[in-house]
Amino acid sequence: TTAGLVNGGKYDLNDAGTHVPLLAWGPESIPKGKVNHDLIDVVDLFPTFCEITGATIPEQLSIDGRSIAPQIHGQPGVLREWVHHAIRANKTRVGGNNLFDGSFRLYEDGTLLDARHLPTESPANETDPAALQAREKLSALFNTIQTTQDPAEAQDQVPVGTSGPDRRPPTASKTAESPITPNRRKK
Repeated sequence: TTAGLVNGGKYDLNDAGTHVPLLAWGPESIPKGKVNHDLIDVVDLFPTFCEITGATIPEQLSIDGRSIAPQIHGQPGVLREWVHHAIRANKTRVGGNNLFDGSFRLYEDGTLLDARHLPTESPANETDPAALQAREKLSALFNTIQTTQDPAEAQDQVPVGTSGPDRRPPTASKTAESPITPNRRKK
């Protein structure tokens, strides 16, 4: 705020600043009481809203997001392998960015944190094979982002899986495609 920072970590790149709950409600189409732990990014909201409302994303519009409408409706959906977080520097704060794969968080300065026991994040044990693998994977992604200045291009370098038990392949289309039909209100 103009009066200074608000306590709570929302200007931090750790779990407190990046792990934001998303609640969805739809009495006829969204399962009650379900929690989905898939990684999503704010850029996923636009294609999700387009899919749910039946809007087509114009072909000339390049977007980074992936619809999470299937997950909202309790179905398997396209799974993100990692998310990119960034904060711009201002007069009172240092900026920065990191990559998070759900288990480890790699900062641009090379700091690797173990985030397998959230909300606690601690320096990764560099002899842990999982930490070594995460460092290698996330460092390569950081290199792609820094080379291309495009997190979306780096996201495309990682094989995409799906959430849920059936692991169906993702759609390559830029238009909304889902077995879920939009829930339109009756007038």
